[in-house]
Amino acid sequence: MERQKYEELFDSLKGTLEGIGLETYMLPGIGGIQIGDTLRTLVPVTDQGDAVMMELSLAHLSDELCFMQFYTTLIMEVGAGYDQLKLAVEGINFYCPIGAFGIFETQLYHKYGLLMNQDEDAEQLAADSMTALQVIYDILETYFPVATSISEGELTVEQAMEQGLLKGE
Repeated sequence: MERQKYEELFDSLKGTLEGIGLETYMLPGIGGIQIGDTLRTLVPVTDQGDAVMMELSLAHLSDELCFMQFYTTLIMEVGAGYDQLKLAVEGINFYCPIGAFGIFETQLYHKYGLLMNQDEDAEQLAADSMTALQVIYDILETYFPVATSISEGELTVEQAMEQGLLKGE
């Protein structure tokens, strides 16, 4: 992707996110064809104002294709319910419409990659990214409370299943 289009894409995303009241931060990439800059934002996912950290990064695959990676850290340090949360992630992923949840060391994350045709203009690429972000937001808003309760040992997987919380209902 040409540098100008790349900058237009991130400027558009930044503007849209800031337009809905989110603060954004650009992190410089380490260079190279596959690792680019990252746009980071805190996304509120509960009515109480709990927020998760989302990072949007663009990676180049070929002259025609790139992808936007949406990487969200939901829980920085999983608590006493670590083993239960590992089990819950399997159930959550079964019903998760896009992307997947996982646990890396002690962090719960959600990750999704959106393939993009580099022939599209920056405005269309930004619109496609925002559409994906809206779906991801709904997923995070649905599963954050149950994941937090399980992580803190307040809820077991069995209880969450009985209550229909792992199905996103």
